[in-house]
Amino acid sequence: MKYIIILLTSLFLVSNASAGEIDGKGLVCGPVGYFFDNDIHTFHHVRNGELRKSDKGPYSTTPKRINVKALSGNYLTIERENPVVYYNNNGYDCKLAIDYSSFILMLKTNLENIRNSNKI
Repeated sequence: MKYIIILLTSLFLVSNASAGEIDGKGLVCGPVGYFFDNDIHTFHHVRNGELRKSDKGPYSTTPKRINVKALSGNYLTIERENPVVYYNNNGYDCKLAIDYSSFILMLKTNLENIRNSNKI
């Protein structure tokens, strides 16, 4: 009986994570960012020297991954442990922003640092 309870408990613990757990947070990955809110995500990037925002629609999560729609329209998987995003043939480590204002501040700071190092 003890083993049945342990088995049933473990089955309930190993399930897909809900999207709501990252709602209101963002990932800043070098010159790009993903912000998650109300079960949709927006993609932020620089175009013609300006920070642009593109609504990308729903995203999904699992305990190990976040699946988002990329700028190209294809789906992109971001690993939760050590998240890295490839953009313009460069890999960027992602940092978590706990709200929208810190997300924008982190993204603008990254962009300024990149500009100052003459990478874009």
